[in-house]
Order: sequence, then structure tokens, then C-alpha cells
Amino acid sequence: METDLSQLLFSVELGSAPEHILDFFRKFSRWWNTLVSQAAALLGESLAVESVELPSEIQEFQENVQKELSHISDRNLYRQKVELLLAEALRCLEATQQPGYGVGHDLFGVMWLDATRL
Repeated sequence: METDLSQLLFSVELGSAPEHILDFFRKFSRWWNTLVSQAAALLGESLAVESVELPSEIQEFQENVQKELSHISDRNLYRQKVELLLAEALRCLEATQQPGYGVGHDLFGVMWLDATRL
């Protein structure tokens, strides 16, 4: 079974939010999509994605994958390895670049009740 890499592209409607949040999601989605596009290219697929410079933690993703793949000749194993390394890179991207508690994983609120008028 093959992963349809086009289904991994990060698409988000930004709507209204503080500018620093909008800026983060603009950057994050471009980084994410660049990684997915690089993985697709290694598999001979093309995704219409604007490529951007990646953060230093994952900047050499494509080169590292090519080194790992130099010993694999079987097409299915090759694809599985690319998909595994892509998953690891996407996880690294999220772990190293997300501000606060995560990208939508933890949502919490603080509520203050003024009981003086009850």
C-alpha cells in the first residue's frame, strides 16, 4: 500500500487570528509542504508546491534520505523508507518549530468567575 503524498499537503484556512499565529501557520504549512514535495520528488512524483528554505533541524532532509536509499534497489522498500523518513522529518518539524503546547493538540482555557455579585 502506498501513501498518496498529495493527501499530506498542509492546507489551512487562516481566517482571523493574531498576526503571530497567522504568520506561524503560513511558515509551518510552507515548511511541511516543502518536505512532502521533496519526498515526492525522490519517488519520481511531482507536487505543485512552492519550495521554501527549511529550518536547520530538517534542512538536509533530501540529502539524508538519498544517503539512506543508496543501498536499496527494491521499489517497494525504497518507497517505504522514503515514507518512514518523511514521517520522522514531519514529526521533527512539528516538535522543533511549534510554539507553546502544540499545533492544535492541546487546547485549554482559563476561566475566572467573579462571585462577588452572586
